[in-house]
Amino acid sequence: MKVVSWNMNRRKHGTWDYLTRTINPDVGMYELETWVDEELIYKYPDVAGTLVVSKGKIAFTLDNSINNKKTVKVIGWGTNILEANKFSYKYNEFKVLIIQDGNKTVDSKLPWEGNRIYDLELKGEELLLSANNGSQTWLLNKDNLIYTDTEWGLDKKYAQRVWRRIK
Repeated sequence: MKVVSWNMNRRKHGTWDYLTRTINPDVGMYELETWVDEELIYKYPDVAGTLVVSKGKIAFTLDNSINNKKTVKVIGWGTNILEANKFSYKYNEFKVLIIQDGNKTVDSKLPWEGNRIYDLELKGEELLLSANNGSQTWLLNKDNLIYTDTEWGLDKKYAQRVWRRIK
């Protein structure tokens, strides 16, 4: 994959300036629209969530009630760094609340330690962020952020989350 570095002074499609004006990868509020696990597709009210990326901060919420007998609620917040050729983020706090059979369990373990680092690639009017040898990607355009993981979870299965930008 070719990693690109943008000339900050250019003023046409395919430049960092264009991206920051149309996609603005450093600031975005998103609502979870679609949740895909392998071939199963879920939408609201089975899944709901928000993702906020704002000037060095990241926050994430998720309400997963796909399984009627088990509800999972997640909240995480942390920091991010956006540079001309890479994006990285990490969670400083992460909480998972599981409600099952009337019992509540809270897990505060971080999903990973340190920063997850993504390479950036410009694809027309979209920005592709790629990590872990391409198995995890974020594809950003002016309307959506599409997260794809080809090795998600312990089972290493295909997962995709489509987030709609809140305007």
